[in-house]
Order: sequence, then C-alpha cells, then structure tokens
Amino acid sequence: RALLQMTAREVNQVTMIVDVSGIAVLPRTLVLAMVLGTGTALAAAFFPARAAMAISPIEMIRQGLVTMRASRHYRAAFGAGVIAIALAVAAIAGPVRFPNIGLVASFLAFLGGALALPQLTMWVARGARPVLRSVLQLPGFLAADNLGKFPQRTALTVIALAGALAMMVSTSAVIHGFKVRGARWLDETLPYDALVSAVDYGSTLYSGVTIPDEVAPAVGAVEGVDYFYQTRCVLMDYGARDVMIFAVDMETYARMQSARGGAGFVYPGTLPPLVSGRGVIVSNN
Repeated sequence: RALLQMTAREVNQVTMIVDVSGIAVLPRTLVLAMVLGTGTALAAAFFPARAAMAISPIEMIRQGLVTMRASRHYRAAFGAGVIAIALAVAAIAGPVRFPNIGLVASFLAFLGGALALPQLTMWVARGARPVLRSVLQLPGFLAADNLGKFPQRTALTVIALAGALAMMVSTSAVIHGFKVRGARWLDETLPYDALVSAVDYGSTLYSGVTIPDEVAPAVGAVEGVDYFYQTRCVLMDYGARDVMIFAVDMETYARMQSARGGAGFVYPGTLPPLVSGRGVIVSNN
C-alpha cells in the first residue's frame, strides 16, 4: 500500500487522478507470485549449490584452485556485447530517426552490457585478487575467487540492478519533465497568478463546465487584480484525434501579455481577426 501511495503522489504531481482508497489482490495472484518467486529462487540456487557440494572445504580455500582465465565463450560474448553497445550509441547519436528508437537503443545497451560484463568481471577479479589478498587476507582472496568462479551471476546482478535504477530514473524524469514543461507552457501561453474554475480537477482535467457570468466582474473588483480574462475549453472529435478548442477574451489577454513584456500566442497582425472571431491559432501538441 505504501508503494502504491508513493506512486500515486508522483502521478498526481502531473494531474490529480489517483486516489489509493483500497487495494484488491486476487488470491490466485498471491499464489502465483509465491510459486514463481520460490521456483525462481530454487532454480537459481540449485546448480551453484550442487557444484559447491562436490568440492571439499580444503580445496575451496587452497590457493590457485581457481585459475581465472577468460574462455573463448566469454571473449566472443564480450565482442558481441561491444558491438551491441556501439549500435546503441549509434542509434541514439546517429542521423536516422524512427518511432521507439529509444527503446531499441536501450535494449541493445542492456544486451551489450549483459554479454560483455562476464569477461569484464573476470578481468576485474584477476586485477583485484592480489590487492584484496594483501589487504583483507583470506576473505579478500575468497571474494576475488568467487567473482572469477561465477562471472555470469555477477554480471546479471549488475544488469538487473542497473535496469531497475534506469526505470526509476526515467519515470522520475518523465514526471518532472511534464511538470516543468507544463508550467512553462502555462506561463508563456496562458499566464495567471490565480485561477478560478468550476472544474473539479480531482476527477478530470477537461470539462466544458462554466462559471456564472457574475463571477468574472467580482474577481476583477478584488483589490490587487490588474487584469482578468475569461477562457473556456471544449474537447471535440476531429477524425481520429481529439482537438481541444480554447476560447479566450483576446483584448484583455493581449493587454495583459503586453504589460508582462510577452505576446503569448498573439503574433504580430493576428490580434484583429482573433478579437473579431474570424481568426484561429492552431497548435499541434
């Protein structure tokens, strides 16, 4: 529940649409999660444990038991990983663009890391072995030995951790990007210091509900209010798309933007047709 509430707070920074009032989990979902989790843990631990049982404790700690030499398999995988990472970099920095190129580049980068890390792990273990043995004695030697024995395990653990961190960072970046860009758009296009609306933003962002006619003059009569302008928006179907239409009190809007030193969406020469209702500004969002 705490994780869901934390996620809801992040989403609600963009729009307040999530309210965690209850959690419904089906019994079969719990059973399936337990079975899959237990089975995965057993499968991951069985083969290394069986291999370890075949070695006596004396042989395990004997120096030189494990000779950390990169096999042909690891070297070939390392080369394939370097190629995959190079393709990912080329996809991001190259001139060719197509939909979902970022996902393709991410897949290639993680695939390259998974292929290259076992060989890198063995190289690191080989270089760290004398240092760890001199500093930490037997525990350091065993730690380096363990890295050299199971480089795939270390590599997959690093990739899994990197993937989880990447998803967390990207999600936070997307939410923050929405917040920053939305605030910037509002400040440039429809600036205001206070908003009076009849819409319940806890349930929806878009609604054609209007406030009573007497509210606008009352707001303008408040001390400290220099400008106020009225807007209304509706969503309309236009072919396969939804089009949002804004109607704005253009004369007051233009005066306010001029006083702020901006123009908003009022380009030179467009104000008269906009005020008369004969003009329209089109923005492809």
